[in-house]
Amino acid sequence: MRQRIIVKFLLLTMIVSALFLSSCKEFSNDEGESKTISVDLGNILQQLNTDTSLKSIDAPSVVKGLLIGAIVVTARTTPYTSDTVMTQTVEDELVTQLTNSISYITIANLPVSGDYINFLIPPDTAANWQVVVVATDFAINTLGDLASYDDAGHKLTHKGFTPRFFTSDTVGNDIIQVDMELYD
Repeated sequence: MRQRIIVKFLLLTMIVSALFLSSCKEFSNDEGESKTISVDLGNILQQLNTDTSLKSIDAPSVVKGLLIGAIVVTARTTPYTSDTVMTQTVEDELVTQLTNSISYITIANLPVSGDYINFLIPPDTAANWQVVVVATDFAINTLGDLASYDDAGHKLTHKGFTPRFFTSDTVGNDIIQVDMELYD
């Protein structure tokens, strides 16, 4: 008889604990889901394919890979723009910030199907982040490929940034457009 009481008590305790834990999640501010946004890949590819400085009309694009995502900017107070001159200092800052933002970066090797790329956005605690797109003349398998691209004879062909910072509250549900420029 005593064992039955103990078993009932343990079962009741487990049920109450399960209800308590589920209610805690229900009442917390944590949605449990990560937010994502979409970038207009079709628009980016159109910009890259119509760049007459890279090819004739019938020649294939030299772009083979794209790095697309949200970069948390900590090294400066103003957003990067497509007009940002890529000095060694700026490149070093970007590499550090890309490394720190790896969870929000997507790699796409061309050709791709679909007109949009979706990726996670930084959490509410990230104050300044923006969307970045980097085009390469080589297929990207990992972010590590970008560390030694120059040594392998490859190059970054284009860059693009959204011209303003976002937060998870200000990004909205719109498809993000990114203007691309030649990488200098």
